[in-house]
Amino acid sequence: MCHKYIVSVGLLAVALVQEFAFAGRTSIKTVNKVEAKKVQSAENLLMRTADEEQVTKKEISTGTGSVNSAEVCVALIEMGKRYESAQELNRAMDCYKAAALIDSERAESAISSLELKIKDETERKKQDEEIQALQRGAKQGNAADAYKLGKIYYLKNNIDDALKMWILACENKHPKAPYRLALMYEKGDKVTVDLAKAEKFYRIGAANGHAECAYITSKLLEIDASNHPDKQKVEEEAFLLKKDAANRGHAVAAAEVGYIYASKGEHVKAKQYFEKAQKNASPNSTMTVSVRQIMTYNIAAEDTKMSKQ
Repeated sequence: MCHKYIVSVGLLAVALVQEFAFAGRTSIKTVNKVEAKKVQSAENLLMRTADEEQVTKKEISTGTGSVNSAEVCVALIEMGKRYESAQELNRAMDCYKAAALIDSERAESAISSLELKIKDETERKKQDEEIQALQRGAKQGNAADAYKLGKIYYLKNNIDDALKMWILACENKHPKAPYRLALMYEKGDKVTVDLAKAEKFYRIGAANGHAECAYITSKLLEIDASNHPDKQKVEEEAFLLKKDAANRGHAVAAAEVGYIYASKGEHVKAKQYFEKAQKNASPNSTMTVSVRQIMTYNIAAEDTKMSKQ
């Protein structure tokens, strides 16, 4: 069995010499020219070696023959590196695994490194396929695909393409895309600060049904109302946006709508929105505490008054 293995390794050595000689490098000196004629390719020989019954390292080291097994191992690893450089990763792995039959420790690092490379390459191809699918969807007017593609470009720091995709998503009524754009322009996140553009995208987000955009737009309108010739109209628009945000689950907006109704004496509606605020607020937020205070102080008092009427 050992002799049979060494003959096979000898043939492999010959094939390797042929490959390295072609590249101007010779890693194995001992060449059987007669046997070399029988070798068609290194790949065929590797397949033949894989079919041989495996022998232990001890059996290889104590066998007889003219081939130095250590040199064969080194040559296999170098051949594998050449395949890696050519992006022929499966062939490279075949070389490393063949080398591991001779010296597992020497081949271990090459195998581990290539396994990571194959994994990364698989992930890259998967992402490329996903990007191509999203590009087709975005081109056909799919807002969700355009938004997701924008996120991928943003994470790759490809900001121009991210902006294009998110703007396209905005045009197709995606609620989150304008919010991301508004934040970018407000905070100067990888773009120049532009508050006019930020306000524009907050308004678009509000129109597309995004609760936070609706709330922020309502606050901007409240600021503008003080200097606007038609103050009442602007305040009414702000209130409707705030109410929309509240109905979409925005806790702070709901609390503020509750206060507005309470100030108008519409206590039933005020109670409804305070309850919305309490329901949608996060348990540990300071807003929740204020809602509890509202519920126990304002509403309880008003309910008592109403029950006596």
